[in-house]
Amino acid sequence: MVTDVTSVDTSPRALPRFEFLAGRLSLDFCNSLSQATGGDRLAEPAALAGWAARLGRPLERMPTEAETAGMRSLRGHLLQIFDAVSEGVAPPQTALNALAASGGLGAIELHWDEAAGRAAVRASGGALAGLRHDIVADAVALLTGTALARIKRCPNHDCRWFFFDTSRNGRRRWCAMADCGTRDKVRRFRDRHGAGASPAF
Repeated sequence: MVTDVTSVDTSPRALPRFEFLAGRLSLDFCNSLSQATGGDRLAEPAALAGWAARLGRPLERMPTEAETAGMRSLRGHLLQIFDAVSEGVAPPQTALNALAASGGLGAIELHWDEAAGRAAVRASGGALAGLRHDIVADAVALLTGTALARIKRCPNHDCRWFFFDTSRNGRRRWCAMADCGTRDKVRRFRDRHGAGASPAF
């Protein structure tokens, strides 16, 4: 078992072309579990550390099994909530209660970010606590905001990732046009022109 966080493999082998495309931290966190294949990027502590590093939020130590399970539990509640929201129905109150009680909005510290020239929030308890705090804060901001209709799911049944639609008219359909959108274009082209046909784009 990997115990040294600096030895975690963060290379993109066997990962989607676009791992962080949702446009919101809490939605990217939900996408760490593939609802199409069951693949889990937080399956074990080293996997959580690798995901955090690829996100640009490296951890200073390897998470414990309990901390990793806690992050998966938080993700499970968020998946229930955002599944419902993306379908236009009320999320389960039990999941909302669990999110509110998750501890992600616990004690914080303020520190001055010289590069940004402003104060920044840092959760007490290290990098993983800070990441958890930011995921919960982002989810709460989404759920209490006025743009719930822009929380969407990719319609590709091999994907089903969440994304936040920032298009002007709110009509974005795919998680990534260069990935699932292109696959759909190819499929529709071949449906019209035959299985062996190749589109020109």
